[in-house]
Amino acid sequence: MAEPLVAPVADDPDRWRRRGISISALVLASWALAAAALPLLLVSLLAELVRPRKLAVTRALLMFGAYLACELLGLLGAGWIALVTSGPALVEASYTLQRRWNSALCGALSALFNLTWDVQGLDECRPGPTLLLVRHASTADTILPVALLSAGLGMNLRYVLKSELLWDPCIDVIGQRVPNVFVRRGDAGEVERVRALSVGMGVDEALVLYPEGTRFSPSRQAARLSELANQPEDVQALARALQVTLAPKPGGVLAILDANPSLDVVFCAHTGLEGARTLADLARGELVDKVVKVRFERVPAAEIPTDPAARYRWLLTRWGALDEWIRAQSGASTATAVVSGDPESP
Repeated sequence: MAEPLVAPVADDPDRWRRRGISISALVLASWALAAAALPLLLVSLLAELVRPRKLAVTRALLMFGAYLACELLGLLGAGWIALVTSGPALVEASYTLQRRWNSALCGALSALFNLTWDVQGLDECRPGPTLLLVRHASTADTILPVALLSAGLGMNLRYVLKSELLWDPCIDVIGQRVPNVFVRRGDAGEVERVRALSVGMGVDEALVLYPEGTRFSPSRQAARLSELANQPEDVQALARALQVTLAPKPGGVLAILDANPSLDVVFCAHTGLEGARTLADLARGELVDKVVKVRFERVPAAEIPTDPAARYRWLLTRWGALDEWIRAQSGASTATAVVSGDPESP
């Protein structure tokens, strides 16, 4: 693996200030939780007697503790590998650390909330290089590709993520050592950096993009439709047909396919993680005992239109099929064969 082809952040003069704040906050939160863990757990268990929620508050507290532990161990690991490796070896070691960090988080989430995983078409993701387009439903779906493709298939991932995630210390430190791009919303220059990220990918790599840009809500859907007001009527109709997802933003997807037209595209639809948007959602028990369904579907490069307008219509059409599949799961039977616990298993 070569060094990152493009800087993860175009300019980051506040990097050390941000890290000073985020890492200090992490240490203080860890200390505070450790000091108050026993009384907090007792209160949460007593609250369960008053209003039973399948121990949701207790599970959420334990998950928050697991997250803090993973962050601290991840930073220690990042510091250690920076001392003993450099160059390409540092990049590979960072990928390994990223894989273990994500696997630990996903494993804790699965165990604490008793998740069941139903993963279809995972082998569609290999061989690379591919462009992986993932539905964005919650904070948890940022770790889903690593848990499945990286830990499950041994693939290395290049991410396009929003720059706000740099306030997570591990994502900041580890994520800037491997080929990723952290984009600022509304910055037109970021498209070129995303385009550059798709160059030089190997057979063991995938580029991960969340084309919606943010999570679905009715107000965000209305705003996205307003953005398409000047588009042809058939394009607007395809966008209006989406009921649980937002119309994909074309900039990043079209730039990547323009820079690397040989890429196959893999669509990742998933449902069941909507209850992991915030810690409050977890405390309300919205994730307990959920079946997390994930489906991968690959489209060969030869089937993707080359004309930009036709390509965007194709993207909206395929996204409409993803939206329809997600809606169908709400009424689907869960009596199909599933894999419990570890999402690394297909």
